[in-house]
Amino acid sequence: MSAAHMVEHSVLSGVVAPAIVLAWIALRLPRPPIGPALLAWSAFVAAQWAFHLTPLLERSQDSFALHGAEHLAFLAIGVWFWAPVLGGDLGDPGRSLYLFTAAPAIDLVGVALMVRGEAGAGVAMLAGTLPIVLAAGIVTWRWLAREDGDTEIIERAHAAG
Repeated sequence: MSAAHMVEHSVLSGVVAPAIVLAWIALRLPRPPIGPALLAWSAFVAAQWAFHLTPLLERSQDSFALHGAEHLAFLAIGVWFWAPVLGGDLGDPGRSLYLFTAAPAIDLVGVALMVRGEAGAGVAMLAGTLPIVLAAGIVTWRWLAREDGDTEIIERAHAAG
């Protein structure tokens, strides 16, 4: 398995998928039902494990149809994964937890690939979680900044009262 192929998967699920969700929001299109966030999270993590640590990945390299289905799955499940974060009702703590738990769950796939002797693919997989880690940092930073701002307002109101 090549590192370039892993980069394709990472770009689809970590860059293109959230861009689609953001475009959907920006265009104010009707929000499709996305179901429970835990289901989206589980499907995203399971897809990473299923496609990268089973014979599916090797078989997809020999089959144009399976390869296309694999990429479509990464994109569709990626959109489903990002929808609760970017347009859902998780709230700040939920978004932070959702993202911060997804990164190591997927990083384990990269570690497993490295243990199997596929160092390039494993490193590419680890690098592919950077958009999730970056989003987790931003979400958490904004949450803490908002909490700090709320605390200042309350303290000023208490001091003035």
